[in-house]
Amino acid sequence: MPDDIPVIGASQTAPAMWHAFGFSGHGFQLSPIIGSLLADLIVEGKSPLPIEAFRPGRFNEGILELDPTAA
Repeated sequence: MPDDIPVIGASQTAPAMWHAFGFSGHGFQLSPIIGSLLADLIVEGKSPLPIEAFRPGRFNEGILELDPTAA
């Protein structure tokens, strides 16, 4: 991903579709908590952890915080 963090959350264009991708090789290690987060989002409509930074729509908002130290 351009900002080096994954996308987690509901699709903005497809009803009932949820995203969890862009882990840059960390998906295997993070899969238990990501599965739990997605289950909470789908069933409860919210996450017990702050995941706003991972929202799918962040790339459409015109403000993308990139790491200035990244090469």
